Amino acid sequence: MAQTELLFALLTTGECCEANDWIKALKRLHPERIDWSSRNDDGLTILVQCVIVLLRNSSCEQEMLNMIEHFISYGASITQKCTAEASATFVFYKDSDGDELLVKPSGLSAISYVQAWAREFDVDTRFSDESKRLAKALNCFAGAETQHVRVPVYEGIIELWEKFLTAESAHDLTIEAADGLVTAHAQMLKEASAVVTAMLASPMKEGQLQRIQVKDVAKREVSLFLEILYTCSTHNEPDYKTALQALDLAHRWQVDVVVMVLANLLQGPAEDDRAWVVSPNRGRHEFIIAYKVIRHYGIMYWCFKK
Repeated sequence: MAQTELLFALLTTGECCEANDWIKALKRLHPERIDWSSRNDDGLTILVQCVIVLLRNSSCEQEMLNMIEHFISYGASITQKCTAEASATFVFYKDSDGDELLVKPSGLSAISYVQAWAREFDVDTRFSDESKRLAKALNCFAGAETQHVRVPVYEGIIELWEKFLTAESAHDLTIEAADGLVTAHAQMLKEASAVVTAMLASPMKEGQLQRIQVKDVAKREVSLFLEILYTCSTHNEPDYKTALQALDLAHRWQVDVVVMVLANLLQGPAEDDRAWVVSPNRGRHEFIIAYKVIRHYGIMYWCFKK
């Protein structure tokens, strides 16, 4: 997949350039289109490559640690091993005479790779800074969790679901939003939501007309909810309010998978000019939405835009 290849290319670039030059590019990648179990041409796993960046480039320490946590939450494995033929190595020189410290990654996971370097650094106090970064990496490994199992999907499959989503002639369910109508496949919504199933099976207007009212949600917010439901991705970059209201709709209809995808979107690494922060100055309704979702799902994330 192109996004996976780009990820490895950016990580390789990150070994030697300023953090701002490539961290922003990393944040523009689409995590749902990355094969988190992949290895690069040298046989290195994603997290082993991250550890190499962490050791080589001290200017991006905190950003790289944050990325490691997010990569694990997206599906990167701390126990996945590099191939036995993994040949890529990098060297620390102990002195001007050329004495070297090196660790071959062959057959090592991110955990064992960090441990191997830690053993090398323990015998030489000149590498105390590197030892501290390794300790922080292990702390990330221990604290980060994969919320759901993620599997790679061919882009062609996603494109088919996008076509299914936009096939309005086959839609048999109408959602009345605050500013207009949005249509979808009733069966898709019923498979995803017991709440919607109950509404459409009732003798009330929803069931008779296959029509659901959500007058407090805008069309763009319903559309984002449906796009995530059908394809687990979005072509757009929604603002905080759109994402938050779509998340509220997913929570209201108990569509857990959409809740988790949107929660990851809201908590993901953000650009400096659109950082997500908790703000007591936002409307009470928005705060209640965030509180309800955090309490119900145990999700800790930032949910308001600065």
